[in-house]
Amino acid sequence: MGRLPTGQLYERCKTAMEVNDAMYDLTEKEQFSQRLTEFTFFVKKIEPYLKYLKNELAQFLTTKQLTINNYKNLARMWNIYEEVNLTAYVDMSATNLVLNNPNNASLKDQLVTTSDKMKNPFVDVFHWTKGQVLDLQAISAAVASR
Repeated sequence: MGRLPTGQLYERCKTAMEVNDAMYDLTEKEQFSQRLTEFTFFVKKIEPYLKYLKNELAQFLTTKQLTINNYKNLARMWNIYEEVNLTAYVDMSATNLVLNNPNNASLKDQLVTTSDKMKNPFVDVFHWTKGQVLDLQAISAAVASR
């Protein structure tokens, strides 16, 4: 089945939404037209800023994610360093270690859970901004086609 012609699609939408072109007088149509023009100018002003913000947030998001991953790697490396190197210095006595000391189990757990609980706050803001840009583009395309 092919695509419906624009006129037929328009008539179907009018029927489904119970819209009657005759129920609006010329002043209302002019007001709607003026609002659409204002919206178009608004979009032309705000869209470049939102796109710039989206690009900046993408960089922030990547940097923050790298930072979170570095914290996790640092905790892992401290643990390995203590297991391999420091154990030799303390004559294989685990009670002289810091992270792997049986008396300090909570310290090691806190180090691991802290890095696991870290969230990237830029993820939500990035997706919100991206959605705003897409919404503006969709509405602008709808207005342009109308």
